[in-house]
Amino acid sequence: MTVQHEMSWERDTTEYVDDNNWVISEQTGATAVFCSCGFQRIVADQDTQRTIDEHKADVAEGANDTGDWERP
Repeated sequence: MTVQHEMSWERDTTEYVDDNNWVISEQTGATAVFCSCGFQRIVADQDTQRTIDEHKADVAEGANDTGDWERP
């Protein structure tokens, strides 16, 4: 049985209400990377593509790393 690896990612944001009661949303500098196989990892924004490429390489080599949620 072949597992398909569909990758996705989502930039992490934080929200707060400023002095004028506007809701402000700011990026945190982290990105959550997911794969349909269960792999998930939170990485620095600049490491998103490298993380995807490394997971694809691990899959090609037969590794089964599901990752973790530790922040960089």
